[in-house]
Amino acid sequence: MSKLPRANSFLIEFALLICLTHSLLAQFPQARLWTVFPPGGQSATHIDVAITGQDLEGSVQLEFSDSRIKASPKQNDKKESVKNEFVVEIPSEVATGLYEVWAVGKFGMSNSRLFVVGGYEELVDRTPAHKLDSASPVRLGTTISGRTVANQKNHYRVFAQQGQRLIGACYGEAIDSRIEPVVELLDADGRSLQKDRRGRLIDYEIKTTGPHFVVVSDLTYRGGDQYFYRLSVHVDSHADYVLPLSVSSEVQQ
Repeated sequence: MSKLPRANSFLIEFALLICLTHSLLAQFPQARLWTVFPPGGQSATHIDVAITGQDLEGSVQLEFSDSRIKASPKQNDKKESVKNEFVVEIPSEVATGLYEVWAVGKFGMSNSRLFVVGGYEELVDRTPAHKLDSASPVRLGTTISGRTVANQKNHYRVFAQQGQRLIGACYGEAIDSRIEPVVELLDADGRSLQKDRRGRLIDYEIKTTGPHFVVVSDLTYRGGDQYFYRLSVHVDSHADYVLPLSVSSEVQQ
């Protein structure tokens, strides 16, 4: 019985030590990477990107999961580095796909975010149009990096030929965005031709040659820096599915 108070005292001291350690760790700066915008670029090009985050102090660098992708600080007219802005070089030998990117600075390496290397021409939409009559013109075979604005829809105008199979693929959650994208295709008069709330894909055979509109919004009309997307609009072939889903390594197909 005499040992019980001493054991209880030890447990209390241990619990206090754990709480104090947790409190100290919570107060210690830790690099956090929230967004990289635009969240991707075309292979064999360079692109200006800006990052946001927490405790990104000092001389911050960007590191990619493929070391061939390089980032250097962006400079202003006075040859001074612009804080948290970079020029990213994507060599032609880097395959299209998803890559991870980290911010490394005074307080260590941040969490990773996804960065997309694409094959289409890139367009960064920094001033989205919210009405049909001011819709941003986009050539087929283009990937648009944009952000939604709260309570608004972003409009893009494309010219398509009768019989073309127009594909509009929008990526949000899959590239670490908070957006739940809704994509809609409108005809020249603004009538809805197809709308996708879940699959993030428009797949439509054009009935009449002329202008059409691709519209992007968030499911609940949220917006801001963390509600970014990549929208690819093209008329190339698109694979709906592949069968069989898998084969044995011993079987030749």
